[in-house]
Amino acid sequence: MKDTARDTSDEGIAAIADPLERAKALRAISKRRGNLTPAQATLYSAALAEMRGDDERKQTWIARRLGVSRQAVSKVLRRHSATLTDEVAA
Repeated sequence: MKDTARDTSDEGIAAIADPLERAKALRAISKRRGNLTPAQATLYSAALAEMRGDDERKQTWIARRLGVSRQAVSKVLRRHSATLTDEVAA
């Protein structure tokens, strides 16, 4: 029998190659604890941005796979974009 337990450390989650699986792992932590650490929130927004990708996947597509609203995805992506803009300006 294969061990399916996941490493829930920030490093373990960051090592998940598939952005959808990474985002799902972080959503599970958020549901369990009620929030994410700042580092985990950054990993989550980066996973959503990666899922959106260059082909500009619809936010609805991402939302359905994560079980959240399109508005929630939009909010995270806007914050992610603003964070990147702030980093470039610094």
